[in-house]
Amino acid sequence: MIPDLFQPPPAAFTLREYQHHAVSEVARAFASGAHAPLLVAPTGSGKTVMAAELIRREVNADGRALFIAPRRELIHQSSRTLR
Repeated sequence: MIPDLFQPPPAAFTLREYQHHAVSEVARAFASGAHAPLLVAPTGSGKTVMAAELIRREVNADGRALFIAPRRELIHQSSRTLR
């Protein structure tokens, strides 16, 4: 197990304007029937925060979502943010 080297994230996030726009566009794509819209953003832009907001808005009836990342460190960081 990787040691927890980071401070826990704040309890709630306030999206920045560009994040709100990106989340709204992805949500609109889902609403129009797209099965796999793709959100691309640079490092440090808050992709995990945007994903958390999308999950909050679009989560299915059983309350579960699948979050995939290519490295364990990213999974641990994302897990803390999503919690």
